Amino acid sequence: LLGEIETALGHQLDAIRLYESIGADRAALNARRWLGRFHWLLGDPEEAQRQIELAIEGLERLGPSPELAMAYSFRAQRVMLVPDFEAGATLARKAIEVAEATGATAALVHAYNNLGLCLMSLGDAAGADYLRRSRDLGIEHHLPDDVGRAYNNLSGQGARIFPFSYAESEALMTEAIAYAARTIPDGIFDRWLRSGWGEFLLASGRWAEAERVVYDLRPSDAEAYLRSEVLALRAHLLAYRGRSEEAASIAATAAETAVRIGDIQAVLPTLAALVASQAGLGDDAAALAGIRRAIELRGANRESIISSWFIFEAVDTLTLI
Repeated sequence: LLGEIETALGHQLDAIRLYESIGADRAALNARRWLGRFHWLLGDPEEAQRQIELAIEGLERLGPSPELAMAYSFRAQRVMLVPDFEAGATLARKAIEVAEATGATAALVHAYNNLGLCLMSLGDAAGADYLRRSRDLGIEHHLPDDVGRAYNNLSGQGARIFPFSYAESEALMTEAIAYAARTIPDGIFDRWLRSGWGEFLLASGRWAEAERVVYDLRPSDAEAYLRSEVLALRAHLLAYRGRSEEAASIAATAAETAVRIGDIQAVLPTLAALVASQAGLGDDAAALAGIRRAIELRGANRESIISSWFIFEAVDTLTLI
């Protein structure tokens, strides 16, 4: 919850060894599910997938349970963030089915969140209702980490194009940040929500406010995924202001991490910031190569929101060239 992911990962490995040593298989598998989440946050999607799949395989042999419902939901979350929204929605519904059968409220909160983001990203307005349901159920049952994630996904953080009107988006972000500050100050979703606020301010031209927000977040204290996001926001702000040399230095570091993570949400913003700064420096060949690389890394993914934003930014860079 506090974002000390490497330390948490070490403790979780210790927990798994202890559980397995006394034959507490369900507890060990449940801990392995969390281990997958920690690996994802540290920018290792392959190991994250492996740990979550090990958890699911083991829990399926033990029959339906709240732990299995949550493991299915973690699988949905990982797939959703690639992103593969169709597969994520299918897996989220599977998690909901098991959660309802086993009375697993926490798993319902988590799975509603995944289903909501998948549907909203596919253009289905019902997604926002699922996200609100996740948020409200999480508040009712005192699950601040899940509430923070629901606010995060409902706000459109990370996609660079926001799902609601300007005023509604601003009000939602303000409400979300206030909730996080009350419940998990400087925790992982407090940091993500503040980065989303900086993103909103950047996208809406409130650059002086954006600068204060994104420089208040300390990349060195963040896990790999959030670190690349914060650096990308800083780099793009500098590039927009014509400070291309500073922007290029920051964006190059962010791009290395983002490419290792592999998710479109990590890759496209960092490479967009990098190519904007390269064009600003007059290094047209590097900027063109960066645009091509982003397109190749995106592949044939059916995601449309952040990809549309990237097209706009790439065309802006090409116009500058």
